[in-house]
Amino acid sequence: MWVSPEVAGGCMAELALAAEVAYYGLSLLGRKDLPQTLGEEYVSISLAEAPLLRPIKRVLGSTNYLRAARHFFPSALRLSLYLFIKFLLPYIIRRISLHRDKIVRNKDHKSKLDFLPSISDLWESVVLKPHLACFFLWNGVDDLAKRIAGLVYIRHHRAESSGPTFRVLGWVVLAHAVLEATLLFRKSWQAYKAYGQVEESRAVGEGIAGERRCGLCLEERSQPSCGPCGHIFCWNCLVAATQVKPQCPECRQPTEPASILQLRNLS
Repeated sequence: MWVSPEVAGGCMAELALAAEVAYYGLSLLGRKDLPQTLGEEYVSISLAEAPLLRPIKRVLGSTNYLRAARHFFPSALRLSLYLFIKFLLPYIIRRISLHRDKIVRNKDHKSKLDFLPSISDLWESVVLKPHLACFFLWNGVDDLAKRIAGLVYIRHHRAESSGPTFRVLGWVVLAHAVLEATLLFRKSWQAYKAYGQVEESRAVGEGIAGERRCGLCLEERSQPSCGPCGHIFCWNCLVAATQVKPQCPECRQPTEPASILQLRNLS
């Protein structure tokens, strides 16, 4: 079936997701020998169930590494859970976040909850980055999907050294995650306060008559400007209001900041 370029372009995220799931699914669930991706096969590692490896080290000392590793390979159920959390769950979170943001943008009256950070940003800053910091600090599992599914990597040769430590990098990543989450909530609070000021100014301005008064700041208009609807406000007031909510503060007709015109001959 032929698919137009426009339709394919609008489904790039879904096509990329399907390709990743197909590749990992065929590599981990479709191979009869030791299931591995190309990268895992190249560096001689494979997935294993963490409970099965607790009595031994995570390095196989067998002369037949592939046969030994096959005894520790996870079940199809664990692999399916791993693939769902690794690929499908982030996609679902992203779609829910986009849908929630669209609903919030179209609301006429917003609550405090509407100014919370997006779900995608919270997932990245509050869940994924702290988990990565824990990996750098205490080793263990680097991927959240592997941790939830109870999977680890097992090496197919003896380790000659304990390897480098990443504790300093872990503290840096954790500090960055905390800072990023703090800035997200601070930005949300500032947007909520600006929105409240615009709403309050509009409510007060509706009850005051005056041809030369701005309905937002209630002062004499400075650099009179208007949007496509023709309602006149101060230039700075109208630009600030449409940046918070792209609509006319009086009639709520859609008004982008780029569409505002300055009326130079009108006082």
